[in-house]
Amino acid sequence: MNKRGRPVGWRKETTERRPMKNMRAWNDEWEIIKRFAKLVKHGDKTACEQALIELETKKEQKGEKFPRAYSCQISHEKPPHG
Repeated sequence: MNKRGRPVGWRKETTERRPMKNMRAWNDEWEIIKRFAKLVKHGDKTACEQALIELETKKEQKGEKFPRAYSCQISHEKPPHG
């Protein structure tokens, strides 16, 4: 018989609850997000990060600003309370 799952008695020493991550997007945007997430998880994470840096740099050079929530996520800061 083929057993599946974790062995009996297996426990993590420390458990931390992961924070929830939610995002709203239109259907066409969501398809792009899913494709990019798949590349990050199963492809070349470093190349994905470099591509984001290049896109952000181009936008900043044009003088365009990111929405407030987006800039907080990029810099890994806590969002300001309004």
